[in-house]
Amino acid sequence: MKNVVIHKSESLKTALKKIGLNALGACIVVEDNNKLFGILSDGDIRRLTLKNISLNSSVGNLCNRKVKYLSINSNNFEIQKNLNKKIKIIPLVDSTNKIIDYATAAKYRKIPISEPYLFGEEFYNVKECLDTNWISSQGKFVKKFENLFNKFIKKKSLSVSSGTSGLELSLKSLNLSRGSEVIMPVLTFAAPANAIINSNLKPIFVDINKNDFTIDTNLIEKKITNKTKALLVVHLYGYPCDMKKIRKICNKHNLFLIEDCAEAIGSKINGKKIGSLSDISVFSFFGNKTITTGEGGMICFKSRKIYERAQILRDHGMSKKRRYWQDYIGNNYRLTNLQAAIGCAQLKKLNIIVKKKILHAKTYDKYFRINKNIKFIDVKKNITNSYWLYPIYLMNIKNSKQRDLFLIKLLEKGIEGRNFFYPLSIMPVYKKFVKNQKFPVAEHISARGICLPTSYSLNLEDIKRISSTILELAS
Repeated sequence: MKNVVIHKSESLKTALKKIGLNALGACIVVEDNNKLFGILSDGDIRRLTLKNISLNSSVGNLCNRKVKYLSINSNNFEIQKNLNKKIKIIPLVDSTNKIIDYATAAKYRKIPISEPYLFGEEFYNVKECLDTNWISSQGKFVKKFENLFNKFIKKKSLSVSSGTSGLELSLKSLNLSRGSEVIMPVLTFAAPANAIINSNLKPIFVDINKNDFTIDTNLIEKKITNKTKALLVVHLYGYPCDMKKIRKICNKHNLFLIEDCAEAIGSKINGKKIGSLSDISVFSFFGNKTITTGEGGMICFKSRKIYERAQILRDHGMSKKRRYWQDYIGNNYRLTNLQAAIGCAQLKKLNIIVKKKILHAKTYDKYFRINKNIKFIDVKKNITNSYWLYPIYLMNIKNSKQRDLFLIKLLEKGIEGRNFFYPLSIMPVYKKFVKNQKFPVAEHISARGICLPTSYSLNLEDIKRISSTILELAS
Protein backbone atom coordinates (compact mmCIF):
# COMPACT_ATOMS: atom_id res chain seq x y z
CA MET A 1 0.00 0.00 0.00
CA LYS A 2 2.92 2.38 0.58
CA ASN A 3 3.30 3.00 -3.18
CA VAL A 4 -0.46 3.32 -3.74
CA VAL A 5 -1.48 5.70 -0.94
CA ILE A 6 -0.19 9.27 -0.65
CA HIS A 7 -0.99 11.93 1.99
CA LYS A 8 -2.63 15.07 0.69
CA SER A 9 0.27 17.20 1.96
CA GLU A 10 2.84 15.41 -0.24
CA SER A 11 3.97 16.72 -3.62
CA LEU A 12 3.09 15.88 -7.21
CA LYS A 13 6.70 14.81 -7.64
CA THR A 14 6.31 12.19 -4.89
CA ALA A 15 3.02 11.07 -6.44
CA LEU A 16 4.72 10.62 -9.80
CA LYS A 17 7.40 8.42 -8.22
CA LYS A 18 4.79 6.27 -6.47
CA ILE A 19 2.78 5.84 -9.66
CA GLY A 20 5.94 4.73 -11.43
CA LEU A 21 6.50 2.10 -8.74
CA ASN A 22 2.92 0.80 -8.37
CA ALA A 23 2.25 0.46 -12.14
CA LEU A 24 -1.44 1.27 -11.51
CA GLY A 25 -1.46 4.66 -13.23
CA ALA A 26 -2.82 6.39 -10.11
CA CYS A 27 -2.41 7.14 -6.40
CA ILE A 28 -5.09 7.16 -3.72
CA VAL A 29 -4.92 10.42 -1.76
CA VAL A 30 -5.63 10.32 1.99
CA GLU A 31 -5.88 12.79 4.82
CA ASP A 32 -5.02 12.18 8.47
CA ASN A 33 -5.77 8.72 9.91
CA ASN A 34 -5.53 7.28 6.39
CA LYS A 35 -9.04 8.48 5.48
CA LEU A 36 -9.95 8.71 1.81
CA PHE A 37 -9.55 12.21 0.36
CA GLY A 38 -9.31 11.79 -3.43
CA ILE A 39 -7.48 10.16 -6.31
CA LEU A 40 -4.71 11.35 -8.62
CA SER A 41 -3.80 9.71 -11.95
CA ASP A 42 -0.72 10.05 -14.11
CA GLY A 43 -2.97 11.72 -16.69
CA ASP A 44 -3.99 14.32 -14.10
CA ILE A 45 -0.32 15.07 -13.41
CA ARG A 46 0.48 15.45 -17.13
CA ARG A 47 -2.38 17.91 -17.58
CA LEU A 48 -1.29 19.87 -14.52
CA THR A 49 2.33 20.15 -15.70
CA LEU A 50 1.10 21.44 -19.08
CA LYS A 51 -0.57 24.23 -17.11
CA ASN A 52 2.83 24.98 -15.54
CA ILE A 53 1.75 23.68 -12.12
CA SER A 54 4.89 23.00 -10.09
CA LEU A 55 5.75 19.38 -9.28
CA ASN A 56 6.35 20.60 -5.73
CA SER A 57 2.67 21.50 -5.32
CA SER A 58 0.72 19.43 -2.79
CA VAL A 59 -1.58 16.75 -4.17
CA GLY A 60 -4.39 17.69 -1.80
CA ASN A 61 -5.09 20.88 -3.71
CA LEU A 62 -5.00 19.21 -7.13
CA CYS A 63 -6.41 15.70 -6.84
CA ASN A 64 -9.84 14.57 -7.99
CA ARG A 65 -12.19 14.66 -5.00
CA LYS A 66 -15.00 12.88 -6.86
CA VAL A 67 -13.64 9.41 -6.37
CA LYS A 68 -15.58 6.16 -6.73
CA TYR A 69 -15.08 3.98 -3.66
CA LEU A 70 -16.71 0.93 -2.10
CA SER A 71 -16.97 -0.70 1.31
CA ILE A 72 -14.27 -3.24 2.17
CA ASN A 73 -17.17 -5.70 2.61
CA SER A 74 -18.33 -5.35 -1.01
CA ASN A 75 -18.53 -8.66 -2.84
CA ASN A 76 -16.51 -9.39 -5.96
CA PHE A 77 -19.50 -8.97 -8.27
CA GLU A 78 -20.10 -5.44 -6.99
CA ILE A 79 -16.42 -4.58 -7.42
CA GLN A 80 -16.36 -5.98 -10.95
CA LYS A 81 -19.48 -4.02 -11.88
CA ASN A 82 -17.85 -0.72 -10.91
CA LEU A 83 -14.51 -1.22 -12.69
CA ASN A 84 -14.43 0.06 -16.27
CA LYS A 85 -12.27 1.97 -18.78
CA LYS A 86 -12.58 5.17 -16.78
CA ILE A 87 -12.43 3.70 -13.27
CA LYS A 88 -9.37 1.42 -13.11
CA ILE A 89 -8.76 1.54 -9.36
CA ILE A 90 -11.38 1.53 -6.59
CA PRO A 91 -10.46 2.37 -2.97
CA LEU A 92 -12.00 -0.07 -0.45
CA VAL A 93 -12.81 1.63 2.87
CA ASP A 94 -14.15 0.74 6.31
CA SER A 95 -17.11 2.37 8.07
CA THR A 96 -14.97 5.39 9.03
CA ASN A 97 -13.83 5.96 5.42
CA LYS A 98 -10.35 4.68 6.22
CA ILE A 99 -8.49 3.03 3.32
CA ILE A 100 -8.14 -0.71 3.93
CA ASP A 101 -7.45 -2.01 0.44
CA TYR A 102 -8.00 -1.23 -3.23
CA ALA A 103 -9.34 -3.14 -6.22
CA THR A 104 -8.23 -3.26 -9.84
CA ALA A 105 -9.34 -5.37 -12.80
CA ALA A 106 -6.37 -7.67 -12.15
CA LYS A 107 -6.91 -8.10 -8.41
CA TYR A 108 -9.96 -7.38 -6.27
CA ARG A 109 -8.30 -7.95 -2.89
CA LYS A 110 -4.88 -7.57 -1.36
CA ILE A 111 -4.99 -11.28 -0.51
CA PRO A 112 -7.87 -12.97 -2.39
CA ILE A 113 -9.28 -16.31 -1.32
CA SER A 114 -8.13 -17.86 -4.59
CA GLU A 115 -6.63 -16.78 -7.89
CA PRO A 116 -5.47 -18.68 -10.97
CA TYR A 117 -1.84 -19.13 -11.97
CA LEU A 118 -1.89 -18.32 -15.70
CA PHE A 119 1.49 -17.64 -17.24
CA GLY A 120 3.18 -18.42 -20.55
CA GLU A 121 1.92 -21.35 -22.60
CA GLU A 122 -1.77 -20.62 -21.96
CA PHE A 123 -1.51 -17.41 -24.02
CA TYR A 124 0.21 -19.08 -26.97
CA ASN A 125 -2.22 -22.00 -27.02
CA VAL A 126 -5.23 -19.66 -27.05
CA LYS A 127 -3.57 -17.52 -29.74
CA GLU A 128 -3.19 -20.63 -31.90
CA CYS A 129 -6.94 -21.29 -31.55
CA LEU A 130 -7.72 -17.73 -32.62
CA ASP A 131 -5.19 -17.75 -35.46
CA THR A 132 -6.63 -20.99 -36.89
CA ASN A 133 -10.32 -20.19 -36.12
CA TRP A 134 -10.72 -23.44 -34.12
CA ILE A 135 -12.56 -21.97 -31.13
CA SER A 136 -15.58 -24.22 -30.48
CA SER A 137 -15.65 -27.85 -29.35
CA GLN A 138 -13.85 -28.96 -32.49
CA GLY A 139 -10.07 -28.60 -32.53
CA LYS A 140 -6.88 -30.38 -31.56
CA PHE A 141 -6.64 -29.12 -27.97
CA VAL A 142 -9.85 -30.86 -26.84
CA LYS A 143 -8.51 -34.30 -27.72
CA LYS A 144 -5.02 -33.38 -26.50
CA PHE A 145 -6.40 -32.32 -23.10
CA GLU A 146 -8.38 -35.55 -22.80
CA ASN A 147 -5.32 -37.62 -23.73
CA LEU A 148 -3.19 -35.81 -21.13
CA PHE A 149 -5.86 -36.61 -18.54
CA ASN A 150 -5.96 -40.25 -19.66
CA LYS A 151 -2.28 -40.50 -18.75
CA PHE A 152 -2.76 -38.54 -15.54
CA ILE A 153 -5.62 -40.61 -14.05
CA LYS A 154 -5.17 -43.83 -16.08
CA LYS A 155 -8.86 -43.88 -17.01
CA LYS A 156 -10.84 -42.93 -20.13
CA SER A 157 -11.34 -39.16 -19.89
CA LEU A 158 -14.08 -37.00 -21.39
CA SER A 159 -13.96 -33.18 -21.28
CA VAL A 160 -17.14 -31.28 -20.39
CA SER A 161 -18.36 -27.71 -20.05
CA SER A 162 -18.20 -27.66 -16.23
CA GLY A 163 -17.72 -29.87 -13.20
CA THR A 164 -21.46 -29.69 -12.55
CA SER A 165 -22.35 -30.81 -16.07
CA GLY A 166 -19.77 -33.57 -15.57
CA LEU A 167 -21.62 -34.84 -12.49
CA GLU A 168 -24.95 -34.73 -14.31
CA LEU A 169 -23.58 -36.49 -17.39
CA SER A 170 -21.93 -39.12 -15.18
CA LEU A 171 -25.23 -39.98 -13.52
CA LYS A 172 -27.13 -40.04 -16.81
CA SER A 173 -24.51 -42.31 -18.37
CA LEU A 174 -25.24 -44.94 -15.67
CA ASN A 175 -28.76 -45.31 -17.10
CA LEU A 176 -30.36 -45.59 -13.64
CA SER A 177 -34.13 -45.91 -13.34
CA ARG A 178 -36.09 -42.79 -12.43
CA GLY A 179 -36.26 -42.20 -8.65
CA SER A 180 -33.18 -44.29 -7.84
CA GLU A 181 -31.33 -43.09 -4.74
CA VAL A 182 -27.82 -41.68 -4.70
CA ILE A 183 -26.11 -41.26 -1.33
CA MET A 184 -23.95 -38.13 -0.84
CA PRO A 185 -22.54 -35.95 1.99
CA VAL A 186 -24.77 -33.21 3.37
CA LEU A 187 -21.93 -30.67 3.64
CA THR A 188 -20.72 -29.68 0.19
CA PHE A 189 -21.39 -27.24 -2.61
CA ALA A 190 -24.85 -27.77 -4.14
CA ALA A 191 -23.61 -29.13 -7.50
CA PRO A 192 -23.79 -32.87 -6.64
CA ALA A 193 -27.32 -32.57 -5.21
CA ASN A 194 -28.49 -30.52 -8.20
CA ALA A 195 -26.94 -33.00 -10.63
CA ILE A 196 -28.73 -35.90 -8.90
CA ILE A 197 -32.09 -34.11 -8.93
CA ASN A 198 -31.71 -32.92 -12.53
CA SER A 199 -31.01 -36.54 -13.51
CA ASN A 200 -34.43 -37.56 -12.07
CA LEU A 201 -32.76 -39.30 -9.14
CA LYS A 202 -33.09 -38.77 -5.39
CA PRO A 203 -30.28 -37.45 -3.17
CA ILE A 204 -29.89 -39.16 0.20
CA PHE A 205 -27.83 -37.06 2.60
CA VAL A 206 -25.28 -38.35 5.13
CA ASP A 207 -23.60 -36.36 7.91
CA ILE A 208 -19.85 -35.68 7.92
CA ASN A 209 -17.14 -36.72 10.33
CA LYS A 210 -15.61 -34.06 12.57
CA ASN A 211 -11.97 -34.87 11.80
CA ASP A 212 -11.67 -34.10 8.10
CA PHE A 213 -15.19 -32.85 7.20
CA THR A 214 -15.81 -35.58 4.60
CA ILE A 215 -18.69 -38.09 4.57
CA ASP A 216 -18.99 -40.17 7.75
CA THR A 217 -18.40 -43.72 6.50
CA ASN A 218 -19.94 -45.16 9.69
CA LEU A 219 -23.34 -43.74 8.70
CA ILE A 220 -23.47 -44.69 5.03
CA GLU A 221 -24.90 -48.21 5.33
CA LYS A 222 -27.73 -46.94 7.53
CA LYS A 223 -29.01 -44.97 4.53
CA ILE A 224 -28.83 -47.81 1.96
CA THR A 225 -32.18 -49.18 0.72
CA ASN A 226 -33.22 -51.39 -2.20
CA LYS A 227 -33.52 -48.15 -4.23
CA THR A 228 -29.90 -47.11 -3.60
CA LYS A 229 -27.87 -47.42 -6.80
CA ALA A 230 -24.85 -45.16 -6.31
CA LEU A 231 -22.65 -43.43 -3.76
CA LEU A 232 -21.31 -39.99 -4.67
CA VAL A 233 -18.49 -38.81 -2.39
CA VAL A 234 -16.88 -35.37 -2.23
CA HIS A 235 -13.23 -34.75 -1.33
CA LEU A 236 -14.04 -31.54 0.52
CA TYR A 237 -11.52 -28.68 0.24
CA GLY A 238 -8.97 -31.15 -1.17
CA TYR A 239 -8.93 -33.73 1.64
CA PRO A 240 -9.60 -37.31 0.43
CA CYS A 241 -12.45 -39.39 1.80
CA ASP A 242 -11.80 -42.82 3.29
CA MET A 243 -11.90 -44.50 -0.12
CA LYS A 244 -10.84 -47.94 1.11
CA LYS A 245 -13.86 -48.24 3.39
CA ILE A 246 -16.16 -46.57 0.85
CA ARG A 247 -15.07 -48.98 -1.88
CA LYS A 248 -15.84 -51.96 0.42
CA ILE A 249 -19.34 -50.61 1.08
CA CYS A 250 -20.00 -50.17 -2.65
CA ASN A 251 -18.75 -53.66 -3.46
CA LYS A 252 -20.85 -55.18 -0.68
CA HIS A 253 -24.07 -53.49 -1.84
CA ASN A 254 -23.33 -53.49 -5.59
CA LEU A 255 -23.31 -49.66 -5.86
CA PHE A 256 -21.68 -47.42 -8.43
CA LEU A 257 -19.02 -45.19 -6.85
CA ILE A 258 -18.63 -41.61 -8.11
CA GLU A 259 -15.91 -39.25 -6.86
CA ASP A 260 -16.48 -35.50 -6.93
CA CYS A 261 -12.86 -34.38 -7.30
CA ALA A 262 -13.69 -30.73 -8.08
CA GLU A 263 -11.62 -29.51 -5.12
CA ALA A 264 -9.04 -32.28 -4.95
CA ILE A 265 -7.01 -32.57 -8.14
CA GLY A 266 -3.50 -33.58 -7.06
CA SER A 267 -4.60 -35.23 -3.81
CA LYS A 268 -3.54 -38.83 -3.17
CA ILE A 269 -4.14 -41.85 -0.92
CA ASN A 270 -1.15 -44.20 -0.52
CA GLY A 271 0.37 -42.59 -3.59
CA LYS A 272 -2.72 -43.24 -5.73
CA LYS A 273 -4.33 -40.18 -7.30
CA ILE A 274 -7.78 -39.08 -6.24
CA GLY A 275 -10.01 -39.79 -9.23
CA SER A 276 -8.46 -43.17 -9.96
CA LEU A 277 -10.24 -45.02 -7.14
CA SER A 278 -13.85 -45.16 -8.37
CA ASP A 279 -16.13 -46.11 -11.25
CA ILE A 280 -16.45 -42.49 -12.33
CA SER A 281 -14.61 -39.38 -11.16
CA VAL A 282 -15.38 -35.76 -12.00
CA PHE A 283 -13.03 -32.76 -11.95
CA SER A 284 -13.77 -29.04 -12.18
CA PHE A 285 -11.68 -26.32 -13.81
CA PHE A 286 -13.68 -23.29 -12.66
CA GLY A 287 -11.66 -20.08 -12.27
CA ASN A 288 -11.01 -20.55 -8.54
CA LYS A 289 -9.89 -24.18 -8.76
CA THR A 290 -6.28 -25.46 -8.45
CA ILE A 291 -5.96 -25.51 -12.24
CA THR A 292 -8.48 -23.74 -14.45
CA THR A 293 -9.94 -23.34 -17.91
CA GLY A 294 -12.30 -20.56 -16.75
CA GLU A 295 -15.24 -22.96 -16.83
CA GLY A 296 -14.90 -26.63 -17.66
CA GLY A 297 -14.53 -30.12 -16.29
CA MET A 298 -13.34 -33.66 -16.95
CA ILE A 299 -14.99 -37.04 -16.34
CA CYS A 300 -12.87 -40.19 -15.95
CA PHE A 301 -14.44 -43.61 -16.51
CA LYS A 302 -13.43 -47.11 -15.44
CA SER A 303 -15.91 -48.75 -17.85
CA ARG A 304 -15.46 -48.26 -21.61
CA LYS A 305 -19.17 -48.99 -22.16
CA ILE A 306 -20.28 -46.20 -19.81
CA TYR A 307 -17.62 -43.87 -21.28
CA GLU A 308 -18.93 -44.46 -24.82
CA ARG A 309 -22.54 -43.83 -23.73
CA ALA A 310 -21.43 -40.60 -22.05
CA GLN A 311 -19.64 -39.52 -25.25
CA ILE A 312 -22.92 -39.71 -27.15
CA LEU A 313 -24.97 -38.05 -24.39
CA ARG A 314 -22.44 -35.20 -24.25
CA ASP A 315 -23.06 -34.45 -27.94
CA HIS A 316 -26.88 -34.10 -27.90
CA GLY A 317 -27.31 -37.90 -27.88
CA MET A 318 -26.35 -37.97 -31.57
CA SER A 319 -25.27 -41.25 -33.18
CA LYS A 320 -21.58 -41.62 -34.04
CA LYS A 321 -22.49 -43.59 -37.16
CA ARG A 322 -25.34 -41.47 -38.52
CA ARG A 323 -25.04 -37.68 -38.32
CA TYR A 324 -28.09 -35.83 -36.93
CA TRP A 325 -29.62 -39.16 -35.85
CA GLN A 326 -30.38 -39.27 -32.13
CA ASP A 327 -29.65 -42.46 -30.19
CA TYR A 328 -30.45 -40.83 -26.81
CA ILE A 329 -32.06 -37.73 -25.34
CA GLY A 330 -28.77 -35.93 -24.76
CA ASN A 331 -27.49 -32.42 -24.25
CA ASN A 332 -24.54 -30.21 -25.13
CA TYR A 333 -22.00 -30.71 -22.35
CA ARG A 334 -18.92 -30.03 -24.51
CA LEU A 335 -15.75 -28.11 -23.68
CA THR A 336 -14.44 -25.57 -26.22
CA ASN A 337 -11.07 -25.75 -27.93
CA LEU A 338 -10.18 -22.40 -26.32
CA GLN A 339 -10.77 -23.78 -22.84
CA ALA A 340 -8.95 -27.02 -23.60
CA ALA A 341 -5.98 -25.00 -24.89
CA ILE A 342 -5.68 -23.38 -21.46
CA GLY A 343 -6.22 -26.75 -19.76
CA CYS A 344 -3.30 -28.36 -21.61
CA ALA A 345 -0.96 -25.67 -20.29
CA GLN A 346 -2.46 -25.72 -16.79
CA LEU A 347 -2.14 -29.48 -16.32
CA LYS A 348 1.62 -29.19 -16.90
CA LYS A 349 1.79 -26.80 -13.93
CA LEU A 350 -0.27 -28.93 -11.53
CA ASN A 351 2.64 -30.47 -9.62
CA ILE A 352 4.37 -27.16 -8.89
CA ILE A 353 1.06 -25.54 -7.88
CA VAL A 354 0.18 -28.38 -5.47
CA LYS A 355 3.71 -28.45 -4.06
CA LYS A 356 3.47 -24.77 -3.16
CA LYS A 357 -0.04 -25.13 -1.71
CA ILE A 358 1.24 -27.90 0.57
CA LEU A 359 4.08 -25.62 1.70
CA HIS A 360 1.53 -22.90 2.52
CA ALA A 361 -0.56 -25.40 4.50
CA LYS A 362 2.40 -26.62 6.53
CA THR A 363 3.19 -23.00 7.40
CA TYR A 364 -0.41 -22.44 8.53
CA ASP A 365 -0.21 -25.64 10.62
CA LYS A 366 2.93 -24.39 12.37
CA TYR A 367 1.30 -21.12 13.40
CA PHE A 368 -2.09 -22.53 14.39
CA ARG A 369 -0.74 -25.31 16.62
CA ILE A 370 -0.14 -22.70 19.33
CA ASN A 371 -3.82 -21.73 19.62
CA LYS A 372 -6.29 -24.22 21.12
CA ASN A 373 -9.23 -22.25 19.65
CA ILE A 374 -8.21 -23.13 16.10
CA LYS A 375 -8.71 -26.65 14.78
CA PHE A 376 -7.24 -27.70 11.45
CA ILE A 377 -7.04 -31.05 9.67
CA ASP A 378 -4.09 -33.15 10.74
CA VAL A 379 -3.15 -34.92 7.53
CA LYS A 380 -2.56 -38.67 7.90
CA LYS A 381 0.76 -40.12 6.74
CA ASN A 382 -0.80 -41.98 3.79
CA ILE A 383 -2.62 -38.84 2.55
CA THR A 384 -1.52 -36.08 0.20
CA ASN A 385 -3.90 -33.13 0.51
CA SER A 386 -3.72 -30.74 -2.47
CA TYR A 387 -5.30 -27.93 -0.40
CA TRP A 388 -7.69 -26.24 -2.81
CA LEU A 389 -8.31 -24.02 0.22
CA TYR A 390 -7.10 -24.28 3.80
CA PRO A 391 -10.08 -24.99 6.13
CA ILE A 392 -10.08 -24.22 9.85
CA TYR A 393 -12.66 -24.61 12.56
CA LEU A 394 -12.95 -21.86 15.21
CA MET A 395 -13.71 -23.53 18.54
CA ASN A 396 -14.70 -20.33 20.36
CA ILE A 397 -17.23 -19.22 17.73
CA LYS A 398 -20.79 -19.90 18.92
CA ASN A 399 -22.80 -19.54 15.70
CA SER A 400 -22.73 -18.50 12.05
CA LYS A 401 -23.38 -14.84 12.89
CA GLN A 402 -20.20 -14.69 14.97
CA ARG A 403 -18.36 -16.50 12.15
CA ASP A 404 -19.58 -13.94 9.62
CA LEU A 405 -18.41 -11.08 11.85
CA PHE A 406 -15.02 -12.78 12.07
CA LEU A 407 -14.81 -12.86 8.26
CA ILE A 408 -15.74 -9.17 8.06
CA LYS A 409 -12.93 -8.30 10.49
CA LEU A 410 -10.56 -10.40 8.39
CA LEU A 411 -11.63 -8.57 5.24
CA GLU A 412 -11.02 -5.25 6.98
CA LYS A 413 -7.41 -6.38 7.31
CA GLY A 414 -7.24 -6.87 3.52
CA ILE A 415 -7.60 -10.68 3.67
CA GLU A 416 -10.45 -12.51 1.96
CA GLY A 417 -11.70 -15.61 3.78
CA ARG A 418 -14.69 -17.79 3.02
CA ASN A 419 -17.28 -19.48 5.21
CA PHE A 420 -17.77 -23.24 4.93
CA PHE A 421 -20.55 -24.50 2.69
CA TYR A 422 -23.98 -24.63 4.32
CA PRO A 423 -25.43 -28.08 5.04
CA LEU A 424 -27.85 -28.77 2.19
CA SER A 425 -30.37 -29.99 4.76
CA ILE A 426 -31.05 -26.48 6.10
CA MET A 427 -31.97 -25.04 2.68
CA PRO A 428 -35.71 -24.98 1.93
CA VAL A 429 -35.13 -26.11 -1.66
CA TYR A 430 -33.83 -29.50 -0.43
CA LYS A 431 -36.20 -29.97 2.52
CA LYS A 432 -38.36 -32.56 0.78
CA PHE A 433 -35.32 -34.84 0.55
CA VAL A 434 -34.55 -34.50 4.27
CA LYS A 435 -37.85 -34.99 6.12
CA ASN A 436 -37.08 -35.01 9.87
CA GLN A 437 -33.42 -36.00 9.68
CA LYS A 438 -30.73 -34.27 11.73
CA PHE A 439 -27.13 -33.64 10.69
CA PRO A 440 -25.57 -32.27 13.89
CA VAL A 441 -21.89 -32.49 12.93
CA ALA A 442 -22.34 -30.70 9.61
CA GLU A 443 -24.48 -27.97 11.18
CA HIS A 444 -22.03 -27.44 14.04
CA ILE A 445 -18.90 -27.32 11.89
CA SER A 446 -20.42 -25.29 9.05
CA ALA A 447 -21.38 -22.50 11.45
CA ARG A 448 -17.80 -22.26 12.74
CA GLY A 449 -15.69 -23.09 9.71
CA ILE A 450 -13.75 -20.73 7.48
CA CYS A 451 -11.37 -21.26 4.55
CA LEU A 452 -8.12 -19.40 4.03
CA PRO A 453 -6.15 -18.61 0.84
CA THR A 454 -3.58 -21.04 -0.56
CA SER A 455 -3.01 -19.58 -4.06
CA TYR A 456 0.28 -20.27 -5.84
CA SER A 457 0.96 -16.52 -6.04
CA LEU A 458 1.15 -16.18 -2.24
CA ASN A 459 4.52 -16.18 -0.53
CA LEU A 460 5.53 -17.19 3.01
CA GLU A 461 5.26 -13.59 4.20
CA ASP A 462 1.63 -13.52 3.03
CA ILE A 463 0.89 -16.76 4.90
CA LYS A 464 2.60 -15.37 7.99
CA ARG A 465 0.48 -12.21 7.78
CA ILE A 466 -2.75 -14.18 7.34
CA SER A 467 -1.87 -16.51 10.22
CA SER A 468 -0.92 -13.66 12.56
CA THR A 469 -4.19 -11.89 11.76
CA ILE A 470 -6.22 -15.04 12.42
CA LEU A 471 -4.42 -15.62 15.73
CA GLU A 472 -5.05 -12.03 16.76
CA LEU A 473 -8.77 -12.22 15.91
CA ALA A 474 -9.22 -15.69 17.44
CA SER A 475 -7.60 -14.85 20.77
